Amino acid sequence: MPNCAPQSFRQSCAPNRLTSSVCCYVQTKNVPEIIEAFTYYVQTFPDNPQVPAVLAQRALAYEQDKNYNAALSDLNTILTKYPSAHEREAALQLKALILGQQENTKGMVETFRQLLKEFPKEFGRGAGTILYRQGCV
Repeated sequence: MPNCAPQSFRQSCAPNRLTSSVCCYVQTKNVPEIIEAFTYYVQTFPDNPQVPAVLAQRALAYEQDKNYNAALSDLNTILTKYPSAHEREAALQLKALILGQQENTKGMVETFRQLLKEFPKEFGRGAGTILYRQGCV
């Protein structure tokens, strides 16, 4: 297994090494180190096309750590700064789920509506149907 110390990540960190370097942290299941690695990547390579994917992964780590506000911040960054990112659909889904965990029903429903509007084929058959049956949409 590669050296997973934060300094080793910084030394070997390059945009094309994201997967192999960060996978090391994911394997350790040390959420603070995972978050630190993703944060370092975003700060070091802010213009890299992988940033939306890194933000999505960091949002998942924040959510796992129950740091919902930080997760929502990353998700909102994806949604506003990277509107055509492949991660947009997943960002909307996770945002809605986190808002539900925070008991923000209005925000959750608005986010699900946005998801249904932007991704009707992908979303409409599953959760959209549930929301419709519950009278939320």
